[in-house]
Amino acid sequence: MSAIELREVREALRRRLRELDAVRATCEHCEHFTNPPTCAKFEAVPPPEFRRVEGACEHWRFDGIPF
Repeated sequence: MSAIELREVREALRRRLRELDAVRATCEHCEHFTNPPTCAKFEAVPPPEFRRVEGACEHWRFDGIPF
């Protein structure tokens, strides 16, 4: 690996990390939460306090779209 390649790889990783840091493991970033306020996985409305706690749901899945 050349110094230029190393620099490019580092910058690519930094960009990807910034993207991932913007994602939170909450309902708002879950693939099951496509029709708010209802969770499609459970066909129910999760309580507001549950929706805000990162990592609260073991069924959380990210579809790769950061919004």
